[in-house]
Amino acid sequence: MPRELVAWEVLAGGGPVQPGAPLALPGADGSETGRVTSAVMHPLTGRACGLAYVRLGRVPKDSRLLVEMNLASIRRLIPVPSV
Repeated sequence: MPRELVAWEVLAGGGPVQPGAPLALPGADGSETGRVTSAVMHPLTGRACGLAYVRLGRVPKDSRLLVEMNLASIRRLIPVPSV
């Protein structure tokens, strides 16, 4: 499955996010769009942030995703060649 690496950050609230957590588009049918690969709590903002793989072409650039029921912004998309 072709995929893209995205950087994400929870917009407000929420606690730590575990690697492997599913991602979904808000308002969609709830189907999984990707998975968190790494997550940390930002030392200055106190918000969860990290990296995730999403299905290629399923997530528009600079869109929003749900990460463990918290709305998160997508910072940039990095193309990853399919293997």
